[in-house]
Amino acid sequence: MKDKSMLFLFIDEEPRPIAMMPAPVTFELDTTRLVDGRHTLKIVSRDPSGLEGIRLIPFEVRNGPAISVEGLREEAVVDGILPLMINAVKCTI
Repeated sequence: MKDKSMLFLFIDEEPRPIAMMPAPVTFELDTTRLVDGRHTLKIVSRDPSGLEGIRLIPFEVRNGPAISVEGLREEAVVDGILPLMINAVKCTI
């Protein structure tokens, strides 16, 4: 039987992997342990001879309620008093 490559999974800039396992693998990433916002999954593969490959996958977590705002857009130039309508609703699929 051939030696298998090892996979190391990292989130963002964490120095310690969240998982280490031989390839191929099925893995469930629990996003409830992450704060809402942008993150990066870094996968490092190391073959039996020590050569490494790296793949970065950016993603966004949104476990909390979705926030909608009416009356102000991103990067808008504004002045004076702004009437805003803000709502937060937990999305379910």
